[in-house]
This record gives sequence, C-alpha cells and structure tokens, in this order.
Amino acid sequence: MTDIPDPREFIDAPLIERAVLLLRGAFRQDAESASRINVAQAIANGVDNGVGGSPMVVGTRGADPAVLRLVSEAWLILEQALCICPDLAHPEGDWWVLTMRGRTTRDSGDPDGEIRLALSGNL
Repeated sequence: MTDIPDPREFIDAPLIERAVLLLRGAFRQDAESASRINVAQAIANGVDNGVGGSPMVVGTRGADPAVLRLVSEAWLILEQALCICPDLAHPEGDWWVLTMRGRTTRDSGDPDGEIRLALSGNL
C-alpha cells in the first residue's frame, strides 16, 4: 500500500527534501504505481486533519491549493530527475511508477545528492 509522507514534515521541507519524501513514501513498493492527484490530495487532507504518516486515503474535502502546489513541484523534480515515469498500464489516469534510477535513488544513502546530480545533467 502506498503511504504518504508526514504532511507537516512535507510542507516544512525544502523542495529537494520534499521530492525525497515523496519518493520514499508514495513509491515505497517497486511494483506499485501511484496517482499524482491521489497523493497530493492525501497530503493536503492530512495537513488539514493533522494526520501524519497514514496510509493514503483520499478524503472528500477540498484540498489546500498551496499544499497541492508543493506536491506538484516536488513531483516535477522526481520526473525531471528521471526517477518516475508515467505508468502505461494505467493509461486512463495520472499514474506513475518508479524507474530504475528512481529505485536506486530511493534506496541510496544520499537521495538528495542523487537527485541534484540527475538535475544537473551530470549522468
């Protein structure tokens, strides 16, 4: 099951650290895909409800647009670092899976450094 990062920790973290939190939370299982909107709504709803580290459950309440933006920015970092890619097994929605680089980065002792290196183009 996909878990979300602690919502309070997530919103207080710098951008690259937010990306690492997504990588290690939403993409905990190699073979599972994650929905960008479901993860974003779960984090935003978790902040609203004071929930942390809970399984990803999307509520029906409106999500805070500022929190959604923070998730979107961190998600884009993972995409640009080639850590995630669209899951073509789910063409009907916005589902993403880990790439080989994403697994290596997630399991690295320095995922922050791995992401920075990937973003710099020094691969």
